[in-house]
Amino acid sequence: ELIHLYCLEPLYTAAQVLGEASYRQAADRVKKYYLENHMDEILDFGMLSHFYAYVMEALCDIGETELARRAMEKVSALQREDGSVPAYQNVNWVCSTGLFQFALVWYKLGEREKGNRAFRYACSLQNPTGGWYGGYARQEEASALDVKEYPSYFTDREISWAVKYFLDALS
Repeated sequence: ELIHLYCLEPLYTAAQVLGEASYRQAADRVKKYYLENHMDEILDFGMLSHFYAYVMEALCDIGETELARRAMEKVSALQREDGSVPAYQNVNWVCSTGLFQFALVWYKLGEREKGNRAFRYACSLQNPTGGWYGGYARQEEASALDVKEYPSYFTDREISWAVKYFLDALS
């Protein structure tokens, strides 16, 4: 549900461009609802990195940069030396889209080194076709029965979101 925050920045922009105060008021109400009722979820990396990064980017885009910075501290603590971040707090596999999104969020927060490390690691996963699968095991011999090591997110399909966020983070 938290990813609904991601639609607020376009609503704020529409309010400004169209001079429609009711759009800003609606966005303010939604923002207030989530900040008042879902703060624990915002501060706890408790969902797939791809979805959590939507929330972090949304916070940056709607002026809640310090809250995003605070929430990203947990993600930073999980970032490995090679730049990877697990797809969930309690797994070792990674989500390519989430990595590119986290890179973008770190760039928005001025955390270039963390962003660069995540970006480089995600780039290293690129398939020979030029695309990315959703999830990648960090161990070559990971068993599909091992939920901690084996990805559960589009392991054999190249997904458009990874390419979209690769381009966003690249720019």
